[in-house]
Amino acid sequence: MQMKISKKQILRVSAFVMALCLMVLSFTACGKTNTVARPYKSYGEAIEGSTVLASNSDYKLEWDSQARAIVLKHKDGAYWSDILYEAFLANDIGTNGSSPIYFTVLDTKTLNWSTPVSSASQMDGENGYINCKIIDNGIRVCYFFERYKIMIPVEYQLVDDHVTVTVDSRNIMEDGTDYKLVTVSVNPNFCSVGNTEKNANLFVPTGTGALMSAKETAMGTQSYEGPVYGADPTSRVPISRNDNEEIRMPVFGAYSEGKGLLAVIESNAGAATIKAEAANHRTGYSIVYPNFYVRGYDSFMYEYYGQDVFKVSKRVNDEISGHVFSVSYYPLVGEDADYNGMAKKYQSYLIEKGQLKKSEAKQSPYSVTFLGGTNVTKSFFGIPYQKVASLTTFSEAKAMLEKLKADNGVLPQVRLLGYSDNGLRPGSIAGGKKYLSVYGKKKDLTSLIDYCKDTNLFLDFDVVNY
Repeated sequence: MQMKISKKQILRVSAFVMALCLMVLSFTACGKTNTVARPYKSYGEAIEGSTVLASNSDYKLEWDSQARAIVLKHKDGAYWSDILYEAFLANDIGTNGSSPIYFTVLDTKTLNWSTPVSSASQMDGENGYINCKIIDNGIRVCYFFERYKIMIPVEYQLVDDHVTVTVDSRNIMEDGTDYKLVTVSVNPNFCSVGNTEKNANLFVPTGTGALMSAKETAMGTQSYEGPVYGADPTSRVPISRNDNEEIRMPVFGAYSEGKGLLAVIESNAGAATIKAEAANHRTGYSIVYPNFYVRGYDSFMYEYYGQDVFKVSKRVNDEISGHVFSVSYYPLVGEDADYNGMAKKYQSYLIEKGQLKKSEAKQSPYSVTFLGGTNVTKSFFGIPYQKVASLTTFSEAKAMLEKLKADNGVLPQVRLLGYSDNGLRPGSIAGGKKYLSVYGKKKDLTSLIDYCKDTNLFLDFDVVNY
C-alpha cells in the first residue's frame, strides 16, 4: 500500500529541513574564529661571549653568553641576574634557578594548564634555543620553546638607576595548534635572596605591605599569590575561605643585609598576579616575581561533590591580548637595602611620575586606634572571675600622639576603642557610664582631650565594642 503525501506536508518537511540546516550553520559559525596568524619562526641571532650592553657611572648591564643570562652590576660589586647567578658561578644551579622566565600553556586537546620547564641551560636545540638582538641601552632576548612552538621576546634596558624589562605580547609567536600561551612570568629569579643571608626578606604588597622571612623553618616553603588590584569581578572563581588582603600597589621586592631590589609594574599591572616563594629549602633561595596573563580566561565548575570539593575547567580567549607588560627594577645598596628603603624609593618614584604630591593638610590621612582594655581571668581563692586589664592608658595614648607629632610633623585621626567598664568584649555594647581606674585618673583623660582640642585633632570614642 502506498502512502500519498500532500503538497502541504512536503512544504512542512522542507521547512523543517531548512530550519535544521540553518541551526547547524549557526552553531558552526559560532565556533569559527578569526585567528590572527602568529607564525613560529626563528628571530634574532646567537651572541657569543659576554657583552656589556649599557653602562653609566653606577651600573653595567651585561649579557653572559655562557650562563645565557642578564647581569646587572653595581660599581660597589653587588649584582643581580635573571637566573640565580651566584649558584651558577658555584656550579650548583638547579633547573628553576636557571630559568629566566616561567610560562603557562593550555593543551588544546585536554584543556589542561601546565608550566613547562624553561631552564636556559636545557634549551639546547631539541628543547629550544635563545636568540638575541642588541637594542638601545640593552638587549632583546627571544626564548624559543620547540615542543610548544612558542617564542617569547623579552627586552632588558638600563635606564639611569634601574632596569626596565618589557614583554610586548604583540610580538609573541606561537603555532597554536596543540598549545596556547596563557601566562608569562618575567624574571622569576631577579628579586631573590639566599635563605641563609642575614636579614633576608621578601616584600609583597598585600594590604599595606608585608614581609616574608627567607629563613628556613620546619614549616617548609611559604607561598603567596595575589592578583594586583584584586580579583577580576567579572570572572567566576571557586569560593575561597582565605581572608586575604587585596593588593593595591603594583610593587614587590627582596632584600638582605646591604643589598636589595624594588620592582614596580609600570604597565598593565591589572593583568598580573604577584607570586612569592619564601624559604624554599630545595633551591636555598626565596623569590618574588610578577605573572602576566597574556590571554583572558574564565573558570567553570563542572562537577560538585559538596563541602567545597569540585572540579573546575578553564577556558581562554582565542587571541593573545596584545598588551605591553613592563617592570622596572630599582637596586638598593647599603643602608637603603631594607623595608624603609623600599618605601622611600617607591615614594620618590611616585613623586617623579606625578602620582604623589605633598599634602598641605595639617593632619595626615592616616588613623590610629588605641585599644583600651580587655577582660582577663583572675582567681580568688580558686574561684575564677573576670577583670578588665588595661592595654593602653590615657597617658600612654597622649604620649604616643606626641611622639607621632614629633616624628611626622602631622597627627592622625584617633579612635579610642574599648575604653569602657566592659573593655573589649566581642558583640557587646560599651557601658559608657564610667571609665575604670585601670585607664588612668580623670585628669589623665582631661589632659588627653585638651591635647586633642589644642591640636585640632579629631578624637572618636567608639560606643560599640567589636
